Amino acid sequence: MPDVLAYMDYFGQTYGGDFSSPCAEMKYDLVFLLPPWKEIYTRDAERLEGFEQACEIHDHLEETYKKFDYEVLSLDTGPIGKRMHKLLRRVEEYYG
Repeated sequence: MPDVLAYMDYFGQTYGGDFSSPCAEMKYDLVFLLPPWKEIYTRDAERLEGFEQACEIHDHLEETYKKFDYEVLSLDTGPIGKRMHKLLRRVEEYYG
């Protein structure tokens, strides 16, 4: 649900409690956010936005998750092994 609100904010749409209440009541345990990566970014049937738009949407996603008191772990661009190590280490810390 927070993703929906982030997109609605990006497009300047208004919404009420029917949208924001579930975000506060049914929260994810962990949130991992991967920033747009210019070197590998491409548009396709699912990813309609250009790179600049993707960066703006990314900012809205991060703001929205933080608004609902999520700890957002950002995974940097770079080698997949390094990114997976960071992700798995955080999951292990959280779940034991």
